Amino acid sequence: MWRQWRRDNFWPPAYFTATAAAKSALDAGAMFVRGILCNICVCLAVWCSVRMKSESGKLIMVIWCILIFMLCGFEHSVANMSIIGQVLIHGGAPGVSLPLYLKSLLFVSAGNIVGGVGFVALPYAVMAQKKN
Repeated sequence: MWRQWRRDNFWPPAYFTATAAAKSALDAGAMFVRGILCNICVCLAVWCSVRMKSESGKLIMVIWCILIFMLCGFEHSVANMSIIGQVLIHGGAPGVSLPLYLKSLLFVSAGNIVGGVGFVALPYAVMAQKKN
């Protein structure tokens, strides 16, 4: 079973290398849009956990919001730093390089900022001011 697992690209180094290469191959626009969508999900997870009364409700909302961004293939700057960074630390791979890593970090971080501030924080701040 162990050998089968290693052979079918589920061996962690092979999985990380394939994931890092796929993340590095995206164009800047796709990175930016996926970063926006990702941080909308992450910020909604945090906001819902603050607003929920029960601990189980908080946990369920956080899990669902994070699961959505993971399953949809959205991009988060911290996740990309760890995945692509691990591949670079261990010698790199075809399609994974420092310039592509920095490009990913730049566009995904910008998308995360726009998604969090522009689509979650700002609308909620405007709605809170209208109540007062």
